[in-house]
Amino acid sequence: MEPELILGIIGTFTGIIGTITGLISLIWLINKNKSKLKLERAHFHHYGKADGISYSQDNVKVTIVLRNLGHRSTTIDSLWITFGSVNTPSSFKEITIPASSSKILDYTLIFEKGELKRLSENGKINVGLHIIHTFGDIRRKDKKVPLENEDYNL
Repeated sequence: MEPELILGIIGTFTGIIGTITGLISLIWLINKNKSKLKLERAHFHHYGKADGISYSQDNVKVTIVLRNLGHRSTTIDSLWITFGSVNTPSSFKEITIPASSSKILDYTLIFEKGELKRLSENGKINVGLHIIHTFGDIRRKDKKVPLENEDYNL
């Protein structure tokens, strides 16, 4: 075999290996830098009576714990909380969660006395969550929860 042909084959083979390695590296880098937002917990606390005091409204305190496992920050663009009917907290603003960190979101949903009973079916109420963020969304399907339960998690 001629030396030019051998060098051509070696060059072609080296080029193919370099291209494959470069593509794998690029895919790995894109995957590594993608935001990975995880819903750690969504806790609902329904209270209308405490220490013998009766409130004039039914209040549902919602605590959402989000963890960004990625190496880039992510922004929560929209948040819908389902409690009987869809309620977006009026105080919601865009929220940025830095890379490799957590964020706790607290909201209080306020219902008129008796409204939750009207929204419930057979003593159970729909509870759900939908979070839209920079790189996707997180959904927790509506779950039927007995209305008399004070605390529940999604």
